[in-house]
Amino acid sequence: MSDEGSGNLVLYTAIGLGGLLTVGAGVAFFLSMQEKRSQKKEGRKKLTVQDVQQRCQRAGEQLMSKGFQADIPESLELRQLASSNLEEEDIEVKLYLAKFLQFRASMLKNLDINQEAAIVNKLLNFSLEGLSDDLIGEWIMCKFKTAMSCKSITELSLLQKRLETMRPPKSQESFSSTQYQQTLLKLACIFGDWDKIIKNGDQIKQLVIMVSDPQTQRTRKVPLLSKFQSEAKQDPSRCPNYYIFYENAKGFQRKFPSIYQGHLRFTNWNINEGRFKFKKGKSMHARMQQSLDAKEKEGWQELKLDDQKAWMFGSMCQMKIKASNELNFVLCGPWNDSDMCLAGSMLVLLGNNPMRVDVTLTLERGKFKPKVGKMKNSWLWTGNLILERYLGYNALSQEVYDFELLLQEHL
Repeated sequence: MSDEGSGNLVLYTAIGLGGLLTVGAGVAFFLSMQEKRSQKKEGRKKLTVQDVQQRCQRAGEQLMSKGFQADIPESLELRQLASSNLEEEDIEVKLYLAKFLQFRASMLKNLDINQEAAIVNKLLNFSLEGLSDDLIGEWIMCKFKTAMSCKSITELSLLQKRLETMRPPKSQESFSSTQYQQTLLKLACIFGDWDKIIKNGDQIKQLVIMVSDPQTQRTRKVPLLSKFQSEAKQDPSRCPNYYIFYENAKGFQRKFPSIYQGHLRFTNWNINEGRFKFKKGKSMHARMQQSLDAKEKEGWQELKLDDQKAWMFGSMCQMKIKASNELNFVLCGPWNDSDMCLAGSMLVLLGNNPMRVDVTLTLERGKFKPKVGKMKNSWLWTGNLILERYLGYNALSQEVYDFELLLQEHL
């Protein structure tokens, strides 16, 4: 993507704990009891954005230093503060506290996620009238992450309805201001609304962000939508690949019309058994064709179950499939009670040249397998995995595998 004449906007986004540092400024919080009583009498605010920001950053760094294995006093104090009556405090103070508590709840284990979400939602219960597009974007992002952490279809539906009544941002020149359109796209994917997926994806497909290469430490521009693909690869249990849904929306729409959608839910599916077998392959290159022909003699190969995972995010199914070091993908796509079609794409190096690998897994529900020994009731899903390799715009090869998975569904 060229820098000049593209019409793209360059957005800057902070990753991880740095993402908490996007709101506000102010003075100090450590006040004596006498000062607090004096302020209460005079009607002045007790909290400032700058101090809350510093406390949250300090608590986040301490949590990170302990590997998020246990809570810390500073974090608990902030939670207690957030649980108190903050109606008279600045909106930015409440928003910053909400963002920290959402971050804390997403990283610490053994918390009651619904109780934590209730505190966050109480903090976010303020009017958005007159706020900047950036602050509204931060509010939207925090609301969406909180609903996702609770795996609440109801909360996500309420958020979608509210966003659809709100005005869009005047511009999308910052990462925060893109949250309105980003979140509408994510919600449309979760609810399997293909027309809205296409509409909202089109609104942000031209936007780019700056990312840092961990090896060279240089920054470069990448499409904003590609962020969803990177997040899905890094954390597939929590980040569905919205990019794949948008990129393949028209094809998915033909195969999975919304009226035949399955029961929307958030859940994990156990993969109790899995195997694959090379079926056929073709290539324009003689040496590669010889290698593919040799594979036809191979029989069924068992999947190592510890390497296979499956998650449901509403209408979205995401799977981590590792058949070998080479066949190692995170795939995402729509599903219903009888079919699923998952897709993925990645770049690998062929010599010094980048090679694109596109993968499609189509499965149909087959026979019911009752509980046997340690294996619980499961359904047999069978189909094909198609792997296509491209060098630039030139197709190198196509491989087709028979694929079988024994999935234990959690309702």
